[in-house]
Amino acid sequence: MSINRSQLKSNAKSLMRTSNPSPLIAAIFYVLVVYILTNLSNRLTGIQIDMDSYMNAVQNMDGAFFTDLINDYNPSTFAVILDIIIRILRLIVMAGFIIFTLNTLRKSETVSYYNLLDGFAHAGKIIVLYILMSIFIVLWGLLLIIPGIIAFYKYRLAIYLLIDNPDKSPMECLQKSKQMMEGHKNELFALDLSFIGWYILEIIPFVSIYVKPYTALTYTGFYEQLKLSNEPVTVYDNVINM
Repeated sequence: MSINRSQLKSNAKSLMRTSNPSPLIAAIFYVLVVYILTNLSNRLTGIQIDMDSYMNAVQNMDGAFFTDLINDYNPSTFAVILDIIIRILRLIVMAGFIIFTLNTLRKSETVSYYNLLDGFAHAGKIIVLYILMSIFIVLWGLLLIIPGIIAFYKYRLAIYLLIDNPDKSPMECLQKSKQMMEGHKNELFALDLSFIGWYILEIIPFVSIYVKPYTALTYTGFYEQLKLSNEPVTVYDNVINM
């Protein structure tokens, strides 16, 4: 089965215009939450840099400045723990946004802005899934860069499968993702490349409010097409209600 990128993108744009509740408004909530969590994380463990001093150090090749900068990076244990919690919250909210896009694509009766919080119902499995994904990708990446990239694409659908099948283990979802992506990794890679321009434009304030639902709905459509071409998986009659 070949994936039609143009059709996926066209469907995503149509859903953004016609869906109720609006994916654009959901994206506002999502982007705002991620922005707040990211800034909290940076404040807890980030290094505060005076730009004038930084530029002077670069121009004068002052290695001592950067040595002192690294030595000053010593966040407290409490700050590190809070940072980990914040990063976990960000993952769970991201899963909630995927739930919203799945419900939107399937025109489910349960679609609502509250879907952004639905990831908390299975937070434990979501966390374990991302930990396992990170371990596998890093291990493959230790061999060479290319195997690491391939592993990244093999497991891209695992979060969708976990959302659709909350009774399955994270490892089962990873295995299923690997199976579904067989022969389709290049297509997903090409889809990623087609969004590079949009990702660059995200540096402009508020552009991400359009880019997030557009890309998310497109990737959800990619998953749906592959799911339909594989053996059936349990989806509770296409209704996500975690």
